[in-house]
Amino acid sequence: MKKQNLTEEIYRMRKLMNFDSKEFNENVTSLEKLNEETLRVKNLLSEQEEENDDDVTQLGRGRRKDNPDPLFDTDFYEPSSNAQKKIKEANPNFDSQLSELKKHPVYKYTGKMNKGDLEIFFEILNQKSRKIFLDKILEFLRSFTNKRKLERKLKKDPNFTGVESRKLYNWNVKIEKGKRSKEEIPVEVVEDVQTLEVDVPLYVEGKTVYKDNSTEPDTSLIDEIKTWISEVKTKVDEIKQDYPNTTAECVAVDIASSCSRLRNTGDYDGKTWNQLSKDRAERVYGILIEQLKSIGVTVSPEITKVLRGGKNGNGSSGPDAAKKFVFDNGKKTPSMSYSTTGADALYGPDKDRFVGEYGKLMSSQAESHQYKFCSALAKIIIKAKTEEDKEPLKPEVIYHQGYSIILWPTYKPVKFTGKPQKGMYKGPKGSKSGKNKPISVAKRNKVKNNMTKCFEF
Repeated sequence: MKKQNLTEEIYRMRKLMNFDSKEFNENVTSLEKLNEETLRVKNLLSEQEEENDDDVTQLGRGRRKDNPDPLFDTDFYEPSSNAQKKIKEANPNFDSQLSELKKHPVYKYTGKMNKGDLEIFFEILNQKSRKIFLDKILEFLRSFTNKRKLERKLKKDPNFTGVESRKLYNWNVKIEKGKRSKEEIPVEVVEDVQTLEVDVPLYVEGKTVYKDNSTEPDTSLIDEIKTWISEVKTKVDEIKQDYPNTTAECVAVDIASSCSRLRNTGDYDGKTWNQLSKDRAERVYGILIEQLKSIGVTVSPEITKVLRGGKNGNGSSGPDAAKKFVFDNGKKTPSMSYSTTGADALYGPDKDRFVGEYGKLMSSQAESHQYKFCSALAKIIIKAKTEEDKEPLKPEVIYHQGYSIILWPTYKPVKFTGKPQKGMYKGPKGSKSGKNKPISVAKRNKVKNNMTKCFEF
């Protein structure tokens, strides 16, 4: 009965019965309030019923058998053969709808759902809901990309998803029946920025370390520097994959560079082995610093820089040349000169020449190449920190036709604490490239031991 009709009826009865006591008036007022509350509850229930009418299927009952658009994709979800047959019979648009989904940029990520979620997605949700949910996943993934960068990416590729392996946190997706609130996801707080100390070794020896009597690196040293810088970049990038705000800083470089005891000629004619080996170490130091900066590794303003020469204490390594000597070009001499500094030229019998720990004199220039080497050890401090501007984060939730899709990122705690064994790390998963091979602990130890035998300038 409408409120107006009820009120009129009450007053008609009062007039007939000539009854207008105060108690009656209070009762009428109470009845009117009760009537208003009843109408309000009834309207609220009606609104909820209307909302539930738009349930999971087009028939609005939320049951599998009522869904006109059931699907399956054996790449992700494979019902029994009998169920597959029934699904295809129930959905005359099976092929076209599956093809439509596969064209969606993020459809391939449906595989992140568990079996129960996949069952809902394919067998209970209709095609309209599936596409809306996929659109929400796409929007969520793109939210990890800087807005300006996203605009540039979308101009080049309208299907850009935002999933860049080194920029995106791990993420999760779940489909649940009914509405879900945007509850805050608990985030593990990392109080201190954690650091990893990595010693990256470089070692090369032989004829093509430096061009003769110069500071210019030759082919083997150039190749070794390329490998060295690749190892640094691989480690930094590996950590950035989980922690985009990771920084790396070079805090120390130790370089030893030597030459054999053949008297200096060419640009270094009249100059000592100390001058040559020190200039060589300085040249390599400059190249390493330049290469580190090119990959985003900063250099500490208080960097520890150590330059060393050869093992003989005067920039050289190895013994003197014998009086009878053969050059690389085949030329022979019965009276090869020797030197005590690299700058002077002396003559005399073999008994006057220096041997030291090496056991015998060099009889050919080919034997001298093994005493020409360059080794380096750089200390890189890698600091990993979480993206504070994205914490804490609420999950993305969208409700449609009776179900909610919930999306959220997984914040990982920093993997390492303190100082693990220096130089130990693995390259990216699945990497087979020689450039990404792990830093060899044996190589690091060899370089370190070799350094201790070389004298500092």
